[in-house]
Amino acid sequence: MKESLEDLAREEAELCFPYFNEDEAWELGSLLVERARSSALAVTIDISTKDKVMFHFACRGTTPDNDQWVIRKKNLVNRF
Repeated sequence: MKESLEDLAREEAELCFPYFNEDEAWELGSLLVERARSSALAVTIDISTKDKVMFHFACRGTTPDNDQWVIRKKNLVNRF
């Protein structure tokens, strides 16, 4: 368990952005959309802060359920 926690802490430090704003959200979201398209993935991509949607895209093949799933997950994160 201790190893797993150390791995998670190391991963968090590596993946933490020194700053993040709308421009970074656009760049990251656009990159993810291109990767999803090139792999023909039906995914919804949402980049948000607690109170602001900074990027949202639903690839071809998704349904309104995907958007609702994103909303539920964001609500869970904001709750806890």
